[in-house]
Amino acid sequence: MCDLFAMSCNDEDRATRSLPIFSEYASRNPDGWGIGWFEGNSAVVHRAACRADWDDAFFDSIDEARSHNLIAHIRYATQGEPNDCNCHPFTRHHNGRDWMLAHNGWVTGAGGHPMARGRYRFRDNFSSNNGQGK
Repeated sequence: MCDLFAMSCNDEDRATRSLPIFSEYASRNPDGWGIGWFEGNSAVVHRAACRADWDDAFFDSIDEARSHNLIAHIRYATQGEPNDCNCHPFTRHHNGRDWMLAHNGWVTGAGGHPMARGRYRFRDNFSSNNGQGK
């Protein structure tokens, strides 16, 4: 089962102590990782379909992430293939702002949805522009 990490702070902060410890759970969740945070009102997501504790990009993302809110996910694939598109968190721009979410489980019936394509590595898995960039 996947593991989730969340941080909410009054002031911008970094999880440079907690997230390296969180990555130790990747040995039992080897199918991907994701870290999401906000820069101003824009969501930023870095993710990859590999073990977090073996990926330098995971640790680079930890160094980059600074926010009031941060979500991290390490994935054990019980549904769907191990690929970047299935790594959380997901973002969506709606009603003039970015939203971010991660969950533990699966969503049925979304596989054929035209907005479920996602882009590899960074932003907008379910974007209003079908993953074609901003």
